[in-house]
Amino acid sequence: MELQSNATGKVKAREAEVQAIGASADEARHTGSLDSMPLVVVSRDPEKGAAPGLIPPELSQRCEHQWVQMQEELARLSTNGSRWLQSEARTTCRSTVETW
Repeated sequence: MELQSNATGKVKAREAEVQAIGASADEARHTGSLDSMPLVVVSRDPEKGAAPGLIPPELSQRCEHQWVQMQEELARLSTNGSRWLQSEARTTCRSTVETW
């Protein structure tokens, strides 16, 4: 019974998260420039791909390309923005930092 209750709670939380995506996207779309506010966008390693092993490699590459473009757009919201590429699933980042 406890496992079923836990699973139901997770499903409800996921549904709420999905429903909130639209509102969150609308807020982000209307944000505009952040002027010179310091901004760091930490991105996953693009060589790892989107959902490795879960979706076909061609789809993963297309998703990753779009993801990289969005991450770069985020960093450009500030004239003091930068994007760090995380090389592994650790707290360290590559020495490559792209600054706009």
